[in-house]
Amino acid sequence: RTSHRVTSPPHRCACACTCACIRGDLSWTSASSPRACDALPIPAASRMSKLAVVALALAMVACQTHGLVAPSGPLSRRVGGLRMRSLLTFAAVGGGGRATASMTGDTCSTTLYDIPVSNNGARCRAVLYFKGIEDQVKIESPMKTLGGLRSEEYLALNPQGKMPLLTTEAGPIAESDVIVRYLLDKYSEFGPSLIGATLEERTRAESISRHHDMYITTIQGCMYKPVPPFASFGTRTAALKELRKQLDVLETLTSDSGPYLAGPDPTFADAAVFPTMIFCMHSLPKFDWAEAEILGPKLAKWYAMFKSTDVGQRIFDEVQGGLSAWDERGRWDTIRGAGVRDTAEATLFDKVRWRRWRYQRYRRCGRWDGSGIGMQHASLLGL
Repeated sequence: RTSHRVTSPPHRCACACTCACIRGDLSWTSASSPRACDALPIPAASRMSKLAVVALALAMVACQTHGLVAPSGPLSRRVGGLRMRSLLTFAAVGGGGRATASMTGDTCSTTLYDIPVSNNGARCRAVLYFKGIEDQVKIESPMKTLGGLRSEEYLALNPQGKMPLLTTEAGPIAESDVIVRYLLDKYSEFGPSLIGATLEERTRAESISRHHDMYITTIQGCMYKPVPPFASFGTRTAALKELRKQLDVLETLTSDSGPYLAGPDPTFADAAVFPTMIFCMHSLPKFDWAEAEILGPKLAKWYAMFKSTDVGQRIFDEVQGGLSAWDERGRWDTIRGAGVRDTAEATLFDKVRWRRWRYQRYRRCGRWDGSGIGMQHASLLGL
């Protein structure tokens, strides 16, 4: 099948025979073009035999030697973003199979900048783990590689100075939800779809993800930041009260049949909500929330199930490890209501206030038990 069209002098064709033996349809457009092999239709590296990969590597060496292809030119991109060292390594281990992270870790053109404790970043990492594409998307800490979120290099990529951030050949992508949807689209052929099999599941997943992003993560700082404001709330008490309300709403949005949030299959909604619930389960008991009542029945069942999965356990270990490090550094020690508490004897005003709170909780939840926020105070006051 060697039907290639060569317009270059013989000494410029060092790779012609090698390339032709791989695929056999070489078309060079210019004798002096530095990208002479642009038109070569090279199959994906994961589908190439050991011999073909070695041949391609030799072809690239020949092209670079004669000035036909730049080291980061289109030819290297056409074999899945692998450069010379990775190609030879891939061939040495037998070819034909999927390259591992150790083979391509230092050459991935797509990088997720994130740290383990980030719940917004964890939703992106969960997608990577579900899809099994860690060999194609490298995870880096912006603190180690770019000098931190406020460095000039990082701000040039994301002017907001926030995580996560995904860098691709097409440019940087910010905001966790956008990153997740990019990954789901680009790597749709890998792993589970994570979008839902039916219209009902997709709609539920969208609703849950939207609710999480709009009404929960916007005030999550009230669980760990030292001082207000928390979004539009000027006090921690008001923000925690709103968080209680939004967790109750999330309970109503959760699928009745499960086992996942939107139905029988995992979706991007599970990836979004689970890391944030780790924050809630770790932080809210510090503010006297009863651990058994942080999540409603459906959410609690889902949380335990998802945590037991391979992806869930991995995300839990990463996020919980970061939160435990915060504990060791005394993150909550100076926060009123968590590390700092009011131990003075209750006044008449306190008693009126907590009785009013209990009545409001009864009206909302149908429970008259003094649990949740202020449970300790209520028991001390005999309410």
